[in-house]
Amino acid sequence: MARTKSSPSLAPGEWAKSTKPVIHGSIGHVALKVSRADFGERFEREARAVAALNHPHICTLYDVGSNYLVMEYIDGSPLAGPLSLDKALKYGAQIADALDAAHTKHIIHRDLKPANILVCRPTVKDS
Repeated sequence: MARTKSSPSLAPGEWAKSTKPVIHGSIGHVALKVSRADFGERFEREARAVAALNHPHICTLYDVGSNYLVMEYIDGSPLAGPLSLDKALKYGAQIADALDAAHTKHIIHRDLKPANILVCRPTVKDS
C-alpha cells in the first residue's frame, strides 16, 4: 500500500473501524476498514464480494490486507427520508441497478439498509 496520512475516523461499522487516510499518489482519499480481529471469515467474504464488482453505484476495492480493506472513499451521507417521489424513484432505480449487477455475479448484499447506502452528487453508492 502507498504511504498514508490518517484522518479522523468515519462512522464505525459493526465489526470494523473506518478511517479516511490520504493516499499519496493517483487514488486520493480512500476509506480504510480495519477488522477488530485478525482477518476473519466475514471480512474475507466482504473483500471477495467487493473485489468481484465493478459498477458505478458500488464502491471500488483497491487493496486487501491481513486485517484491512482499502476502498473508494465516497463523500456522501447515508440515505434518509422522507424522500420526494422523484428522488425515491431515482435512488431506487440506481440501487436496483447495483443489486442486479451484484446478483448477476451471485453476490447477495446481506446488510442492505439506508445506513449502508450513501447519497452523493448526483448518484447513490452502496458501501
